Amino acid sequence: MLSERQKNFIRSLFPAQDLIEDKCNLMAYSQDSSELFGQPDLVVCPTCISQIQKLLQFAYAEQIPIIPRGSGTGRVGGSVPGLEGGIVLSLLKLNKILEIRAQDFVAVVEPGVITGNLQKVLATQNLFYPPDPASSDYCTLGGNVATNAGGMQALKYGVTANYVLGLEVVLANGELLDLKNYCHKNATGLNLSQLFVGSEGILGIITKIYLKLLPLPESSGTLLAGFSSLDELNQGLSRFWQSNLFPCALELIDHNALKAISQINALPWNKENEIKVLLLIKFDGSESSVCEQLQESQNTLKPFFHLTKTGAEQDKLWEIRKKISPAALKLKPAKISEDFTLPRSRLGEFLLFGQELSARYLPILIFGHLGDGNLHVNILYDPKDKIERLKAKEVHTRLLDKTLELQGTISGEHGIGKKKKKYLSKQLSPKVLAVSKQLKLTLDPKNILNPGKAI
Repeated sequence: MLSERQKNFIRSLFPAQDLIEDKCNLMAYSQDSSELFGQPDLVVCPTCISQIQKLLQFAYAEQIPIIPRGSGTGRVGGSVPGLEGGIVLSLLKLNKILEIRAQDFVAVVEPGVITGNLQKVLATQNLFYPPDPASSDYCTLGGNVATNAGGMQALKYGVTANYVLGLEVVLANGELLDLKNYCHKNATGLNLSQLFVGSEGILGIITKIYLKLLPLPESSGTLLAGFSSLDELNQGLSRFWQSNLFPCALELIDHNALKAISQINALPWNKENEIKVLLLIKFDGSESSVCEQLQESQNTLKPFFHLTKTGAEQDKLWEIRKKISPAALKLKPAKISEDFTLPRSRLGEFLLFGQELSARYLPILIFGHLGDGNLHVNILYDPKDKIERLKAKEVHTRLLDKTLELQGTISGEHGIGKKKKKYLSKQLSPKVLAVSKQLKLTLDPKNILNPGKAI
């Protein structure tokens, strides 16, 4: 709980329009896209870096928790205050695209820039920033860096870390760490920028991001393939990978997810009782290469149902994928959301295990980035039903243990936050955890930056 003296100092740094104090408006910053909740003492919305530096200098001296926040789209409580409260540092007003160096294929942005907005601006200059989280229309680049966000095109293009060339970071004590870099290759000293990628705000506050860009692909096309069973899916995937085709996106949608989507959106086929699993396969590149790859994909998957769309028409197919999360709640009023990652060779075992649990316990939706093994798993239940709550918890534990048994990871792109912290010791050794905590203490010895998260 902040004292009046502490509040008065914060008021001296931030004008009224950049400071939130009343309890009603504070509620909007008490949760993210997880079910977790934590009330902040204040919310500040800096418009310049010097405000952040002065705030952290004061917070460091007073040992006040600082919780950095973007759009609040995280699913693991990474921007939710703990029991100790503290100050939520909203970065949404630091939202300028500072520089686009087209000839260098580099963009410099502030952390509050919306990912999709940058992509649209770049497209007008025939430039391309590939990472595309499902929330790209409203998530921020600062949040993407903090969680090392991936997305549907990670199969071909990689994740956020692959595009971060440099950063500017305010450390816990208010000092500015300038890791400026406009070069696509740099082997000078330790790569400290990558240290902050995926650190979930526990090591410093990111205030500027230097991003690598690519040329905008000339064309793209999408093939939708439907299968009547997991066995058919495995046959189709085996044929597909043997063809040496390499799409930019390969997305899975299982039967329960399709059932949920059908509650809010008409599916573009009349085979609802036949199609149990769906693949969305996207290619990009030159117009001729896209046409060739789509044709080869059709030939490869000829025994199975398929549709092919190019240009703007393919957006309708991708709408199916984007509507899964909101549609899930049409089946049950609550869900446990996970993003496990499996080695490709073990995906079939995991999908079969999930299907068996779904038939025995509760509806489980499995969808996501099949190409790189990153599956989003939604366990659906009614929170008012005690038996269903217990079942959901048991199913979650069994899926988590199965993931580790198959040499997978407990998070592919959502991060750890508060929600998954208790499971870290299941995957990471005591030595790895100890080194991680020592690193945190080196940069933040008073533990004021997003305490209780990530490690």
